[in-house]
Amino acid sequence: MSVPVVENDEYLYRRVSAKSDWYYRSGDRYMIHQAAFQDNTLATSVDRAALLSPKNDPTQTQRNPTDGVFCIKAGDVRDLGPIETITPSGTVKHHVDVIPDGPRRAHAIITVNPRFPNTSQGKGAHQQLRLLLARLVNGNPPVFILEPIP
Repeated sequence: MSVPVVENDEYLYRRVSAKSDWYYRSGDRYMIHQAAFQDNTLATSVDRAALLSPKNDPTQTQRNPTDGVFCIKAGDVRDLGPIETITPSGTVKHHVDVIPDGPRRAHAIITVNPRFPNTSQGKGAHQQLRLLLARLVNGNPPVFILEPIP
């Protein structure tokens, strides 16, 4: 059973494999690459921190103990939109949202409404969203609440 609404003040966790190129070091801190938000479905999987068990435990988001976990706020994610695409019938505004998803109560996805088309333009718009998400995370140090262990 999922909780129907992801509130703007909710914290979201995203896992980054320590063996990935989804993060890099810049000076004395880690930064997130836009690839950290990549997903074949043009949506990004996240965990709702307050619904994890135990509550707000970032280790519940890890798959491996060496994985890093970073945090963003749902309202900040929503503020990134809308993102526009051009279609033969005109400009479409895609509003960024965070919605509950899947059988796990704490699982949610960062998506857009309406969904990006499964075209090269839709994939380009999703890449723009991923870049905006990376900038959002990187602008709020510290980036990781659990640093990856390479």
